[in-house]
Amino acid sequence: MKPGDIEKQYLLTLATEKKRAEIQLSNLEEQRRQWTERLSLAEEHRREDLVSAARGRLAEIETEISSLKSDIALRAGEIEKQRSTVQDSLIDDGRILSQAQTQALVNQLETAAGLKTDDPLDQQKNQTNEARKTEREIADIEADLELQSLKEKLNKDGQ
Repeated sequence: MKPGDIEKQYLLTLATEKKRAEIQLSNLEEQRRQWTERLSLAEEHRREDLVSAARGRLAEIETEISSLKSDIALRAGEIEKQRSTVQDSLIDDGRILSQAQTQALVNQLETAAGLKTDDPLDQQKNQTNEARKTEREIADIEADLELQSLKEKLNKDGQ
């Protein structure tokens, strides 16, 4: 078993339990809606026995909803904590780099490849060279178009 596998399994278990609780919460909220409608009907028909039973059931449902919401919040907190633990175990294991390590590595590679320099004068020089290169390419294209135009004119005159 690799380092971090136990933490990953625990994280998966927490996420599964949280999802089940969320589904159960959704079902309870639907039941609350139904019992609220039943309570209204019982009140409309002035059936005190049914009103009392509906209020009792609504109180039970509200208690279950409250309990589930706090359970979901606790699981969400535990999931975030566990994600951090899994991430740390991967960093400690050397399989991934932290954000700072990744950025430092990218900077080193860009500098080594000549894509990035820390000297602003070098950056300005590179931009100037790029601008000159673009201007030359545009001039070459314009010259090619001019040449093509002259060739077409000569072909027309020669016919």
